[in-house]
Parts: sequence; C-alpha cells; structure tokens
Amino acid sequence: MKGRNIKIAQQAAQHKILILLVLTLSLIFDLIFRQPNSKSLDNQSLPEMPAAR
Repeated sequence: MKGRNIKIAQQAAQHKILILLVLTLSLIFDLIFRQPNSKSLDNQSLPEMPAAR
C-alpha cells in the first residue's frame, strides 16, 4: 500500500510540473507574439469610460 501511495504522489508531482511547463510556455508564446500589438492590448484591457460632463 505504501509503494502505491508513493507512485500516486510521483504522478501528481509530474502532473504539476507538466501544468507549470504548459503555462510557462503559453505565457512566453503570448508575450512574444502579442508584443507588436501592445497598443491594441492596452485599449482592450481598459473599458471605455464615458466622458464626464
């Protein structure tokens, strides 16, 4: 039973590492390919504020 728990823990650790790797790669990919459009990203991130009267 103890060996089975160790195996499950190793699989969980491998899955966490895999998820971190995928997230890191997606972040790098996003930064590289979206950088030229930084102005349009700034406009998208902030909602349009109505003009104060």
